[in-house]
Amino acid sequence: MATIPPGVSSDGMTRVWFVPALADTSAPTVAEITAGFDITCYLTTDGFKVGGSQEKGEDARLCSPQVFETVGRFKPTVEPLVYVFDPQDPTNTNLANAAYKELTMGRKGYLVYRMGMAFDTALASTQKVWIDTVTMGAQLPLPPEANGKFKITQEVITSGNRVRDVTVAA
Repeated sequence: MATIPPGVSSDGMTRVWFVPALADTSAPTVAEITAGFDITCYLTTDGFKVGGSQEKGEDARLCSPQVFETVGRFKPTVEPLVYVFDPQDPTNTNLANAAYKELTMGRKGYLVYRMGMAFDTALASTQKVWIDTVTMGAQLPLPPEANGKFKITQEVITSGNRVRDVTVAA
């Protein structure tokens, strides 16, 4: 009989920071990450999706009637962020607009995300994070929806390598 692994619940188990600067993406520190802006509670449940695509190449040999495949380039992607904002706060001083104010078009930095640990657990050394080097695109309001909140959608351009399973340094 097969063993069915229990898996890890994902509800409330992700935290996302926008970090303007990291000295070393292979060893980010607690201080660097927490000095960034925690955007987790601004994001909607469908507002943070990471992915990517994997290219394949061909390896055709003179000695073989078969064509083999090779692993090609990987393209990391971050789907457009979706987050709440207050359209009637022109000075962007309202707490509801903190993400809107922080994630301006053209802003460069890093999206650092920790998965599989309760959102309100403090970041600590030895925890694992993933990091994407990004440039923020234009902020565009989404149409109002019944019983909803005003939201922004914003393209995220991946402009560097994705670093996975990085251990946070002290």
